[in-house]
Amino acid sequence: MGSENKESILSEHGLKFRNSAAGEASANKFHMSNVVSIPANSQRIIVSGKVGAKDGKVPKDLNEEIDQAFKNVESSLRAAGLGEDAWQYVYKVERSVFTYHY
Repeated sequence: MGSENKESILSEHGLKFRNSAAGEASANKFHMSNVVSIPANSQRIIVSGKVGAKDGKVPKDLNEEIDQAFKNVESSLRAAGLGEDAWQYVYKVERSVFTYHY
């Protein structure tokens, strides 16, 4: 049997984070959960793909571009109504997957 993790601010909003017994050590080490249950009455915000551009310009340095991309995501989260602590409400980050059709 696994355990429930109640450390996330999202637990206050009805999300439940659980770990299987086999995954508990990794979950604790990497501060993650094996499963998240999202209640039906909750609001989900999905941010579209963001690039590291500012004012239409992409920095030449890759690290600066990555930093800007995360700032752009944060700006979108705030526009959706999340406050200064917007990142505390994020439970999933995915890398972009590009599909090309010929």
